[in-house]
Amino acid sequence: MSDWSPQYVEPIYVKPTYAKPPTPAYLVAPLAPAAYAAPRSKRRIDLYLRLIISVGFGVLVWLLLTNTTPSPWSASQSEFVEIPVVEPAGPAGAMPIEAAEAFAATYTAHLDSHGSYVESGQEVARAFGAELVWSDYDTPDPHSPCRHDPDATFEALAWYCSGEPYLLHLNRTAATMPQVLYFPDFMDTVRHELAHLVIHQRCGTSEPVEGTVELEAVTSSYAVLYLGADRDALGDATSAYAEYEMTTQTDETATWIHAGVCW
Repeated sequence: MSDWSPQYVEPIYVKPTYAKPPTPAYLVAPLAPAAYAAPRSKRRIDLYLRLIISVGFGVLVWLLLTNTTPSPWSASQSEFVEIPVVEPAGPAGAMPIEAAEAFAATYTAHLDSHGSYVESGQEVARAFGAELVWSDYDTPDPHSPCRHDPDATFEALAWYCSGEPYLLHLNRTAATMPQVLYFPDFMDTVRHELAHLVIHQRCGTSEPVEGTVELEAVTSSYAVLYLGADRDALGDATSAYAEYEMTTQTDETATWIHAGVCW
């Protein structure tokens, strides 16, 4: 009899494995926004929204800039102001010369209904019996006794002619017309031309000191000293032309003319 007997062997248990069931689609987390691929219709809507926002932002910036950044002149300042053709009153409708000078010297210019200084210029001119009138410097009126210098090296903004002493001509074809009408400097131009008229009245000629001192400079000095023109503005406007440069001598000459000493 054999003494062998079967030995006990502990059974080995293997844990069963189960396949993990798929997660339901409604529990799957969406991808990160940067990698999210929207449906084509959604992408199209987003594109339209961005476009609308961009355009709206651009319009807002444009409105802000146009409301805060001043332009050298507005569209309305590119319009000529109509000046009715009126027969100048002349001496009969003028103030006494001393009173007219005082009126011009103390006159405060204002904007008219066009936003220009034309009305103010007319009011000052009429104190001397004169009128402002539109003219073309390069094409003189054949019916006018005044003729222009064809060799002139400057462009006239306005001019005075002793043949028509009570008309102050504004040059319609000047490069700065009509914009200059909308700035206070226009009044300095009017006062300069009126100074020609006043010198003519006081001396019997608009060229009393010809050959001894620059006539245009003396006229500017007179406009500054007795008609209220701004020295700096008038000097800046004519700084390119030596014949308009005001000096101590031209001021002194203007003072003598105002006193009635013309030679």
